[in-house]
Amino acid sequence: MKLSQKKSDFWVVIPARLKSSRFPEKVLADIHGEPMINIVVRKALSSLATKVIVATDSRRIKNTLSQEKVDVILTDENHPSGSDRVFEAVEKSGAQDDQIIVNLQGDEPLIDPKTINNLAELKTNSQEDVATVAARINSESDITNPNCVKVVINKENKGLYFSRSPIPFFRSEENSSVTTNNITYLRHIGIYSFSAGSLRSFVKFGECELENTERLEQLRWLWMGKQIKVLRDDSCLGLGVDTIEDLQKVLLHLKKMKQRGD
Repeated sequence: MKLSQKKSDFWVVIPARLKSSRFPEKVLADIHGEPMINIVVRKALSSLATKVIVATDSRRIKNTLSQEKVDVILTDENHPSGSDRVFEAVEKSGAQDDQIIVNLQGDEPLIDPKTINNLAELKTNSQEDVATVAARINSESDITNPNCVKVVINKENKGLYFSRSPIPFFRSEENSSVTTNNITYLRHIGIYSFSAGSLRSFVKFGECELENTERLEQLRWLWMGKQIKVLRDDSCLGLGVDTIEDLQKVLLHLKKMKQRGD
């Protein structure tokens, strides 16, 4: 997809909570001798971002990042979501309402800096309130895996719905495969871009019934009547780390890359 040449001045803000229900202290998980959060930070620093901020509730995480050229802002331990944590950091950093923010999760060690750049540029040159990323699902097992969030988009690449369930649902089982010619299952990649002003409205709106049902924060945007522009990036692996099993997949992928000499 060819994007407008309008220059994008954006910040990357990485929410990094120490405690995680499914995988405690996952952002400090060891990946070939380094904490995962350090790897994510360096990916962000390799992008075109004019500022990179880590928003964390932990001095351990702050100390872990002491050698990285990144701003670390300590935030409230009791934030209900990553967006609330990002918002506190953005407010403390004095961002103007029109400042473009990329919210990069601290558990995405394989994110490509080019994806960060392309997402920020898409948001800069679109009218939608928020932009995010989706990639083709190539694994049959991911369709029914609740940890793999699916998204359905329209012809203008705007998000219609996000779910942990298989969407769209095929009434005919013979067409419910990733190999069907009729539809492509899309995995949602948990990276977002929005203006600081839009983020303020999102946070002040508060949790809604739909996001609490699916436990998917992005559904709040749709509940509010906002539009979500989706960047299709099939090269994006989407190997975020929510569980120990996810970490093993990341380590296996990195091992294969090393064997290929990538």
